[in-house]
Amino acid sequence: MQTLKLYIVILALFVTNILSAQTDSLQYQDKLLFHKMHQPMKVATSETTENVSAEIYVSKDYLIKSETQKNVTLDYLEIPLNITAESLSPMNEMMTTLFYGKTISLEIDKKIKYLTIKDISEEKITDFWRQMNLTADNLLLLQLLTYKTELNLSDWGYYMLITNIAEQIHSTNKNSANLFAWYFMLKSGFKTLLIYNNDNIANLIGAKDIIYGMSFLEADNQKYYYTEGYEIKDAKIYKYTYKEAEKLCSLSFDKNINLPENIQQTTIKFYHNNTPIEIAVKYNKNITDFYNDYPTTSLDIYFNTQFNHITKTSLKEGLQRFLDDKTEQEKTQFLLDLVQTAFEYATDNQQFKTQKYFFADQILTLAKCDDSDKAVFFANLIKEISDQDIMALIFENHITTALTFNEKIKGNYVIDDDKKYFVCDPTYKNAKIGEIPKSIKIQHAKIFNVKNNKINQLKNQIILLLNDKKIYVSSPNNIVFDKENNFYVSAYCNQNVTIDNKNIPHNNTKNDIFIAKFSKDNKLIWYDKIAGPKNESPIDIQIYQNKLYITGQSDSTLEHNNCKINDIQENNFFAAQYLTSGKIQWITAINATKSEDNSAFHTVIEKDGKIISTTYFQEIEYFDNYSIQIEDNYNCHIVCYFPNTTYTEEDPFFNATRTYIATKEGYTQTWQSFKDDLIALNYQKNVAEIYAMFNFIDADGKLIEGTRILDIVHFANSNFKNNMPLIYANLNELTLVKNEAGIIQVNTNSNKTIYFKDIIIDNGAKFTITSFKGGNSQINVQSGMFYTDQKCKINSIKINRISGDMTIDYGTDNSIKTINIVKDILN
Repeated sequence: MQTLKLYIVILALFVTNILSAQTDSLQYQDKLLFHKMHQPMKVATSETTENVSAEIYVSKDYLIKSETQKNVTLDYLEIPLNITAESLSPMNEMMTTLFYGKTISLEIDKKIKYLTIKDISEEKITDFWRQMNLTADNLLLLQLLTYKTELNLSDWGYYMLITNIAEQIHSTNKNSANLFAWYFMLKSGFKTLLIYNNDNIANLIGAKDIIYGMSFLEADNQKYYYTEGYEIKDAKIYKYTYKEAEKLCSLSFDKNINLPENIQQTTIKFYHNNTPIEIAVKYNKNITDFYNDYPTTSLDIYFNTQFNHITKTSLKEGLQRFLDDKTEQEKTQFLLDLVQTAFEYATDNQQFKTQKYFFADQILTLAKCDDSDKAVFFANLIKEISDQDIMALIFENHITTALTFNEKIKGNYVIDDDKKYFVCDPTYKNAKIGEIPKSIKIQHAKIFNVKNNKINQLKNQIILLLNDKKIYVSSPNNIVFDKENNFYVSAYCNQNVTIDNKNIPHNNTKNDIFIAKFSKDNKLIWYDKIAGPKNESPIDIQIYQNKLYITGQSDSTLEHNNCKINDIQENNFFAAQYLTSGKIQWITAINATKSEDNSAFHTVIEKDGKIISTTYFQEIEYFDNYSIQIEDNYNCHIVCYFPNTTYTEEDPFFNATRTYIATKEGYTQTWQSFKDDLIALNYQKNVAEIYAMFNFIDADGKLIEGTRILDIVHFANSNFKNNMPLIYANLNELTLVKNEAGIIQVNTNSNKTIYFKDIIIDNGAKFTITSFKGGNSQINVQSGMFYTDQKCKINSIKINRISGDMTIDYGTDNSIKTINIVKDILN
């Protein structure tokens, strides 16, 4: 059990940095002074927009002076927390809570549930920390962090999850709930302060992004936001903190939130060329409810948060028939007309008595919108319909957008990075491309670029292009672009291939790593191969200035241009550096050591290829940033998870102590025994059945025929064939699953593609399995597995042992879909 790690933070560090006229007199006094709340800039005017066409003018090729608005960020490497994994125990309790439609199932040490505080003092708070630290807190911490990853929560969304669970456990004791949240935010690595008086305890969260409408305290030039809706008088700061809590809480979303579907429908009514049009649009109420409880933050976060996939799909389907055969300019004007006329205008002050920003999905639920809402909605529409570059323009009294065009356009524009962005104003009715109303002071604007889907669309095209040539890209992370839009890939191939009439030979049937540079028109510029007598697998590729970094895994000695790297150990990792011209600089064997205590590692490599250090981690199931991270001095940081190349007694997929007789009865008896053991450790029944089935895959390459799987299925459920005939038939088509050095290959009868609901598996599909110490597992797809009839490549499938949820990560934008084994597959 981890020992207590509390470190004194001198109160003067906080006190001397509080921005107040009375700052100098605050040393060790009881009363805290907070800043006044930030409020969003008041940009929208209260004038009506019904008849603004007379105010619109076009100034031919008028250049708007701009000032790029850079987001202030904290630069730190994303390295996992070193958390000691706790053992699963039948003595732990199960608890559930509902989080915006998602049932959160947790296994929890019962001592955590009964740990409370009554009398409040510094000593009592310290005692709470000590007592919590003696529980199996890491078991719960890992589950919390894993849910953060599975639900694609922002850091602030994670704080919302923790407070939800805290209030579920301590429903009648707000102070204990706040202590619980404080403890687990600190243990999750986030800077968090605690304030208290004789009656109340509250948290202050160190935020990376500005939060409007919340009071805050400033310490060490960092803002800590007060999250309670009531005032705590005569409060003190708790003087201790957790040394490893170094991160600031971000409010931005790297991926779409993954919450259960609660589909609602609205109708968008608008005019185009004086013709009324209606389209039905669906949205996920669980997500809009989540956004409704989210604090108002920096405007760029709203522009860069995409529509949820439900809304995205619905909008595309509704708009497709109107946009077919239209030019880029015509499509843009159509979408401008939509946003200008569909949403009635009102300022936030008129509606809410305060300024607010809204996410694109939320805007569908609003009665009226202001200019920032319309700009956010329009920008996100453009992302889904076009690959135009998007810019947000912030004038003194107005927010709008600007786009690049492939066609010749006249009107007001901004130049950024040698590109012309023409103003497209979605607020003022009848405003055309390039037009701005006279009431807007256009001499100067602050700008920021809005992320679009161009890169993801290009990656998807590249994956399909190379797949046709028998070159397999395992992940969207294996494609990077340079400033000239040339792209670089790290893939694998296992046969001779031909690209642009160039024959690229292959010497065996094993996987070799294929590294290449292509021009923006898909022409091969150069290629290289990293090969050995066994299998090599690419992990990641990263570009930094004129250097290319590659990571991969090899089963044996590596060969490159007759140069062997003999010190690489079997089933281990390596890194390489190339110039973008194709010249290799170095290849380094990492040779991280896997053990029962090590699930992952973090290696730092100097710019010349020498290893500086390697740190090991017991468990990083929750961690999903496996990209190579490069420092300014060219040192590279690599975080990798050890795949399951061998299986031990602790792994759900294989128990070496069990033996079985190669008969129908022998298989089923062994399966039954293993399944019962897993259920005793709180595995969901159907998950236990699936894990037990994989008991028969071992590191020696045993085969599992589909008929053998069906023997177990019949034993578990005699009605399976009648209830699920399609899945039954497809299981029968599966001829074998072969494990070779951790890579499992699926072969099917007659080379057919097989279907399991929305999961599509091609003959020859390859994947590996990662078993986490917390009991969950993940299928890491190398090739041949797709989701939905659009055949979006599946990147991974995560299986939750308690709930039976399968979280499918698919597509180049890492879209997430959660399905339940019982509700969505077996029923």
